[in-house]
Amino acid sequence: MMELLGNSRSRPLLLIADDDKGTRLILQHVFTKDGFDVCLAENGAEAIDKYAERRPDAVLLDVQMPYMDGYQVCELIRDREREVKTPIVMITGQNDIESISRAYDLGATDFISKPFDKNTLPFRMRHVLRAHSEHNSLHGLMHGIPDAIAVLDDTGDAIDFMNANRLFRDVENADMLELFKRGHRLPRGFMDKVRECVRRTLQTDEVQELEFQIANSQRHFEARIIRRDAYSALAIIRDVTERQRSEQKIQELAYSDTLTGLPNREQFKKILATAIRRADATGTSAALLYLDLDRFKRINDTFGHSVGDALLCAVAERLRTSIRKSTRGESSIPGGTEISRLGGDEFTIVVPELSDKSHIESLCSRIQRTLTTPFVCEGHQIVVSPSIGVAIYPEHGDDEQELLMRADTAMYEAKGEGANNARVYHESMNARSLELLALESEMNRAIERNELELHYQPKIDIREWRLVGLEALIRWKHHERGWISPVDFIPIAEDTGQIIDIGRWVLQEACRQLGEWREGPAAGLQIAVNISSQQFTHDDLQRSVMEAVWENRVGPRMLELEITESVLVGNVDETIDLLTALKTSGVSVAIDDFGTGYSSLSYLKRFPVDKLKIDRTFIRDLHRNPDDAAICSAILAMGRQLGLAVVAEGVENEEQLQFLDERECDQVQGYYFGKPMPAHALPDFLHDVLNPHLAELKRNSRAAP
Repeated sequence: MMELLGNSRSRPLLLIADDDKGTRLILQHVFTKDGFDVCLAENGAEAIDKYAERRPDAVLLDVQMPYMDGYQVCELIRDREREVKTPIVMITGQNDIESISRAYDLGATDFISKPFDKNTLPFRMRHVLRAHSEHNSLHGLMHGIPDAIAVLDDTGDAIDFMNANRLFRDVENADMLELFKRGHRLPRGFMDKVRECVRRTLQTDEVQELEFQIANSQRHFEARIIRRDAYSALAIIRDVTERQRSEQKIQELAYSDTLTGLPNREQFKKILATAIRRADATGTSAALLYLDLDRFKRINDTFGHSVGDALLCAVAERLRTSIRKSTRGESSIPGGTEISRLGGDEFTIVVPELSDKSHIESLCSRIQRTLTTPFVCEGHQIVVSPSIGVAIYPEHGDDEQELLMRADTAMYEAKGEGANNARVYHESMNARSLELLALESEMNRAIERNELELHYQPKIDIREWRLVGLEALIRWKHHERGWISPVDFIPIAEDTGQIIDIGRWVLQEACRQLGEWREGPAAGLQIAVNISSQQFTHDDLQRSVMEAVWENRVGPRMLELEITESVLVGNVDETIDLLTALKTSGVSVAIDDFGTGYSSLSYLKRFPVDKLKIDRTFIRDLHRNPDDAAICSAILAMGRQLGLAVVAEGVENEEQLQFLDERECDQVQGYYFGKPMPAHALPDFLHDVLNPHLAELKRNSRAAP
C-alpha cells in the first residue's frame, strides 16, 4: 500500500463524510479492516475542517449532508488545492446522468451509487489511489519537461491543461484553459485552425502543427496536435521564443551583410527576383543600379581596413538616406526600393514597380551628390564618388543574372569615363565589354609579341625655356586591333596583376632608350617613368630599378620615378626607407597627379621627394575657373615652401602657360609643346620643331618689359 501514498504514512488515511451514523461506522469498519486509517465527519462543515487538519490521502463524500452538501465540499476542497489533487469519491443515491456530470464538473474523481457493496469498496478505493499515484508520477514527469499539454475534445475545445503554469509563467494573467476555450488573446481565426487540426488528426492520425503568440506578450509558442483516442486529441505546446530568435539570427547571418547590415548577395537575388515578379504583375518596369566606389582600393590600401570598413558603413547609411528623402524638385523614389551590398565596395539598389524612368536619373544624381560630400572616418577626411551602372527590366534583360551583368557592364562604362559618372546600359556597351575581356586574355602575350611601345612627351623648364626631360608613356599596338588606349588596358593590367611585369618592361625599355640617346638632341635628358602602386609595394622594385640602370649603362640621375600620393601614405616607415634608398642611389622621385589624393604638408615634409606634378584636371580650366586657379596657386606655394620643383601637366594653350609662368612654375608638359611620340620620331622633332620654338619663347621673354 505504501507505493500508493504520496507521503510518509504506512497506511492510507481516508476521510469519510456522511450524515448517517450507521453508514459512517460500517464504512469505518470495512476500510480499517482492509488496512486504511479512517477519520470521520458527520456533515460538510466538519469534513472541511478535518480535511484541513489531517490532509487525508482520499475522501469518501456523501452528496446529501446538512449545512453543506457534498458538491459544495468537493468544490471547496478543489479550490484549496493547487497542483496535486486529492482523490474524491462521491456517494450518491441519485443515479442520474445530471448528478454524475455535476460531480465530475466540480472535480470529483469517481462516484459510487447507493446501495453499495461494502465488500468491493476497498478494492475500488485502492484502484482510485493507484490511479492517483500514477497521475502524481506523471505530474512529476511533466514538471521535468518544458511543454504544456492540453486535452482537446473532438470539437477542438480544451478540456484540461497540464503544466500550463510552468510554461506560461511569463505570460501575465493568462488562464490557458480559458484562453483555449474562448480564444481571447489569441490570433484571429486561431481556434478555427485548432479545430481543423483536431479534425484532421482524428481522421488521419497525422501530427498537425501550429504556431501562435498570445496578445500583449513577446513570447511565441508551437502546438503539435496528436491523436489521443477516437474522441480527443492532445495539444503539446512548447515555448519556441528562443528558437525563433536563433532562427532569425541565422537568417540575418545568411542574408545580411555583417558589416553594414544591408542585405547581402544572396538576399539581393531574392529582392531582384521579387521586383521582376511585381513588374510582370503590375505591367511596370524595375531598375537595377550597380554602384562601385571610385578609388576605394587606394583608400583601403592607404589608411587600412578599419578606415575602409568605417567608410563602407558610412556609405551604406548615406545610401539609405538617399532613397528615403527627396528634396524639392526631385522625383520621389518608388516604395520598396532596397539597397544591398554585394561585397567590397560594390552596392546595388533595386527599384520595383517603376512607371517613370526619370526617377532613375533623379536617384543617380541624388546618390552622386550625397556620396561626394566628404566623409570623416577615424579622424581622416575622405572624398569618394560612385560609378553607377543602370539596367532596366524588361528592356535590358529577362532575368536577374542578365540584369546584373548588364548593370555591371554599364557601371564599368561609367567608370571608364572618369569618376562620379552614371550610365544606363546600351547594347553597344556589351560589345565593348567583350572587347575588354578579350584584351585581358591577350595582354599576357603583348610583351612576347613586342607590341608594347614607349612614347615620350617633352618636359620644359619655363624659367630658362629649355628642354629638361621626357615622360615615358606606354602604348599598345595590337597586331590586329591597332592602337589600344591606355585608358582601356592599364586598368585591366592593374586588376590582373600584370602591371608588375609591364612596369619592369617599361623600366628596362626607358633605360635602354637612354643608352641609345647618348648623342643628339635627346642626349642627357632625364626620363620619367610611372610606377604603379602594386609595383611600388612589390618586394623587388629597388632591384628592378638598379638592374635597368646598370644593364643599360646609364646614370641613375637620368631616371625619375613618378608615384601617386596614395602610395606615400600606405606603410609610411617602409615607404620612407625605400624612397631614401632610391634617392641615395641617385634616382629622383616625383609625386604624380598631385591634388587629387591626400595633399598635405604634414606628410610631404616627411618623404624624400623632388617634385610635385599638378594633375591636368586643375590645369585644363585654370584660366577660366577661379577654383582651379586657386588650387594651382596653392600647390605652387606649397612646393616653394618645401623646396620642391613643381611640374604642370596638360598645358595646351598660351593662357595656361602665361598663368603658370607668372606664378613661377618650374616645369610644364602638354600638347602646347608636343604630344607623346615614338622614340624614332623624337630627335627630328626636338631639332626641327621644339628647340626653335623654345628659342623664340626665350627671346620674347627677354624682350618683354
